[in-house]
Order: sequence, then C-alpha cells, then structure tokens
Amino acid sequence: MNAASFTKSFWHDEAKKLKFRTKHLINGEWVESEDGTTFDTINPATGEAIAKVASGKAADIDKAVKNARETFKSGVWSMLAPRERLAVIERFSALIEENAVEFALLDCLDMGKPVMDMITIDVTGLSASVGDE
Repeated sequence: MNAASFTKSFWHDEAKKLKFRTKHLINGEWVESEDGTTFDTINPATGEAIAKVASGKAADIDKAVKNARETFKSGVWSMLAPRERLAVIERFSALIEENAVEFALLDCLDMGKPVMDMITIDVTGLSASVGDE
C-alpha cells in the first residue's frame, strides 16, 4: 500500500473497525487484572476515553514475570535450532507489517502522534528492526 492510499476517509473507515483488547496478555491468555480494576485510556486529541483497560498492579506484574521466567527457563526458545528461531522472528516481522494500519491507528489514538508518522516511520522501523535480528 502506498502513501497515496492513506486518505482521511481511509483512516476514518479503519478506525471504525478497531477492536480494543483491554486485558493483560499473560501466558498466552487475555486476563483481567487480579483485583478487577481498570483505567480509562484517553485520546489526547479529543480528551475522550477510548476504552477501559485492565490496570496492572503488583499481583498482575508478579504473575506475568513468573510466567516469563518459567518460560525462559524451560528452554523452549533456546533449544530451537537457529533456523527455527529465525522463522519465528521473520513471522513476527510479517505480522507487524500485516497489522501496520491497526498499530498505527492504536498508537495515534492513544498517544496523539500523527498517524502518517506511525505508519511510515514507527511501524515500518519496528518491522525492519525485528527482521534484522
């Protein structure tokens, strides 16, 4: 998709399709905060709430870190052959590219950064840096 495809109406249409994931991703599952609390994430351009997002507290962080340590220690990554690790990294890079519009819109809405900067610099740069590993 070239830059000329990114019209104002394109971005508005894509924004209407967004579905916000508002839970924590821990151990491959989307989960609520342990204590059930949330916070509003605000669109800085409008001051309006975008969504209620799970609020991570110490218990949630401890749970995520514990899982990450267990996964790391399991050797699931380190025991993969280098070619298999490369395939995972390349797939991750491809997923970033496939979802570039969604990433750009989400960051634009959440942080107020111009969407064209997101799509042409940030998301493109992320995909390139992941693919270079």
